[in-house]
Amino acid sequence: MEERNINLAIKAAPSPSCYLCGSPGEILHEGIKDCFLDTGQLWNVRLCSNSSCGLAWVDPLPMEEEIHKAYQSYYTHSDIGLGYGGRIVRLYQYMRIGYLSAKYGYFKDHLSIWRKLAGLAIYLHPGRRAVIDAQIMGVPAGGSRLLEIGCGSGRKLELLRELGWETQGVEQDPNAVANCVSKNLDVSCGALKEQNYKDDSFDVVIMSHVIEHLHDPRATLIEIRRILKPGGLLSMTAPNINSLGARYFGKAWIGWDPPRHIHDFSPVSITALVKSAGFSEVNITTTINNANYGYMSSNDILHDRGIQIMRWPKSEKLAGLIYQLIMWFWLKFKGDIGDEMHVSTRKS
Repeated sequence: MEERNINLAIKAAPSPSCYLCGSPGEILHEGIKDCFLDTGQLWNVRLCSNSSCGLAWVDPLPMEEEIHKAYQSYYTHSDIGLGYGGRIVRLYQYMRIGYLSAKYGYFKDHLSIWRKLAGLAIYLHPGRRAVIDAQIMGVPAGGSRLLEIGCGSGRKLELLRELGWETQGVEQDPNAVANCVSKNLDVSCGALKEQNYKDDSFDVVIMSHVIEHLHDPRATLIEIRRILKPGGLLSMTAPNINSLGARYFGKAWIGWDPPRHIHDFSPVSITALVKSAGFSEVNITTTINNANYGYMSSNDILHDRGIQIMRWPKSEKLAGLIYQLIMWFWLKFKGDIGDEMHVSTRKS
C-alpha cells in the first residue's frame, strides 16, 4: 500500500439508485479502502434491490472529472511479464501458436505438425489455457480490422497484430499511450466517442476489464455497436460478482476495486446492459483466468498488507494455483462461479 495521500482524494456524490433499472440499492459491503492508493477515503458497494437486475456499484460515486486521480500508477498500464526468460518463454510462445491454431484457426495451413502437437499440450494446463484465451479475447481468425478500447500497455494488440489483425487502440492514460506508440502500435489518446470513427468501421471490438470502469457503459456500448460492421464481434471481460472469489473474500475481493470499478456485474446484469445498447444474442461464460492472482491479491487485502504484485512467496503462489484448480473443477458443475466473465455478442 502506498503512503496516504490526501491530495489525491476524489470528490464523490451519493449514489443510492441503480444505473440500469433505477431501483434503490442496498449496502452489500461498506468501508472498503482503495487497495492501490490510500487517500483515507472509504467506499461502499451497493447491490440493486431488484432481484431480476443484480447490478452492484460503488457508493459514493466518484466524479467523472476526478476519477483520473485513482489511476496514478495503475498496474495494467505498465508491462508486467511472466517473470521467466530465455528458453521457457520461447517454448511457451512456440506452444501458444500451436494452441491458437488448433482452437481459433490461426496459421492452421502454415504450421508444422510438431508445432500443432505442441499446442495440444496447453490443454493439460487449464490455468495457462484460460490466460491464452483471454490474451486474444476469444477472437477467432478470419477478420481484418480490430479495435481495443482501454488497451493499457498494448500487450493484446501486439499479439493480435502478430496473428494478422490490423489493430488500433484507444486509451485515456497518456503514459500508457506513449508506451504503446513506442512499440509502433496505432493507439489514440482519449475517450472512444472523441475518435469519431465512421459507421461500420471494425470487424471486432474488444474491451478487457474496461466496462466496470465506465460511468456510462451503455453509451459506450451504443457507440461500439455503431462502429462495428454488420455481423461484427464485441468481446469483453469483467469481474463476476457471483464468483467464488466474491463469495469467499467478501469485501476483501480484488474484483470490487473501488473507486476505479464504478459498476460491478453479474451474468444477468451485464446481459441486460448489453441488450439495452441494441445487441440481441449475448453469450457469457465464466472462467478461471488469473484466478490465482485474484486469490493472492484478495488475500493481501484481507490481511491489510498491500498487494504484492509479482512478489508473492512460493507458498502463496501454490495456494493461488490450488484455488484456481478448485474453481476449474467446480465450474464443471456450476458454470457461473468463475472469477471472470467473458461476454461476446455480434451486431445484427
